[in-house]
Amino acid sequence: MGGRGASFYAGRLAEKLLGNSSFNSSPIVISTIRDKTLQGIENRIRKLKHEEAFIFDSTDKLKDGVSGGNSSVSPPKEWDNIVGATVTHGHPIGNSDYGGTLSMADVRRMTNTQWKELRAAANGQGEYNYIMRRTAKADNIGLKFRVLKDTRKLEVDVKETYKEEYNKGIRQGKSKKQAKHLAAQKATGIVHVYWKKTLPQYGFEYVTPKKEYRYGR
Repeated sequence: MGGRGASFYAGRLAEKLLGNSSFNSSPIVISTIRDKTLQGIENRIRKLKHEEAFIFDSTDKLKDGVSGGNSSVSPPKEWDNIVGATVTHGHPIGNSDYGGTLSMADVRRMTNTQWKELRAAANGQGEYNYIMRRTAKADNIGLKFRVLKDTRKLEVDVKETYKEEYNKGIRQGKSKKQAKHLAAQKATGIVHVYWKKTLPQYGFEYVTPKKEYRYGR
């Protein structure tokens, strides 16, 4: 029973990190939002149980927003044409009680644009933001092909690590919820470390500030 449970949850986490799930997003009426600053938007979306995404232009003016499902949100293709934009979206805690890092789909989307920043506002314990920031040396094409090449191995590593950690937790007498949380932390950490190592090689900063993060870039 433990093995089957581990495989199921490992597959679900891998799908989230790879960004394979899809959801038809719906527009958000920007005029109804009280605080239209980046900080205000991220304070909003990190508390939700579903994903929302918002785009700011190069002057940090809020331009558009969409609402998605509990594990994905799909911004419209028109956003890709806004040069110098900042795009932020929420990563709800979800079933593992862990907000996670940037997904492979997040980074692939960034490589199709000239956005300044791609941000994920997480809601896990001790988390705050995960930020991919473009520099003058950014290589969209090089990073896109590197991610495509490495995705399969990352998927295998994430699933195997999750199953190993989950089953270890169960053997140690932890509750199912505790085992899922610890397994998700370890498995997500593989992708987190991958971004820390890989993104700078292609001219992107990977910034992961915690609670003490201050706005005003």
